[in-house]
Amino acid sequence: MQYQELLEQFKSNGKKLTKVRKNVLKLLFDTEHPISAPELLERLSSNKITINKTTLYRELTFLLEQNVITEVTLNTQVQHYELKHLDHHHHLVCSDCGDISKIEADEIEKSIKKLESTVKRNGFFIQNHQLEFFGVCSKCH
Repeated sequence: MQYQELLEQFKSNGKKLTKVRKNVLKLLFDTEHPISAPELLERLSSNKITINKTTLYRELTFLLEQNVITEVTLNTQVQHYELKHLDHHHHLVCSDCGDISKIEADEIEKSIKKLESTVKRNGFFIQNHQLEFFGVCSKCH
């Protein structure tokens, strides 16, 4: 789904398209990695958009409830967010500079599918999983 399509979907479902909502969504679409609320506030501010922290967290909660974004738990004190419609992927996280990048892990996903099948036979249904790799990026190494 593209930015404009999502706006149209919100509009057709009677959801408000506030300036804040549009700008937060645009930043999420333009960001290639999970982004934290403080980073979103900083980018909005650099784009001359004034928003207080409470309003941003309300907006993130709304987008979570609408199933547009997902929370990504990384090894930091701050929750990160990314668009939910992205292809399933995992993350590489630099423990020194905090850089985050996506990584496809097809072989691991095959193993996880086998695991899902095994636990399903035991009556457990996995709804989601996250796998992050922590280390040092080439800039910090």
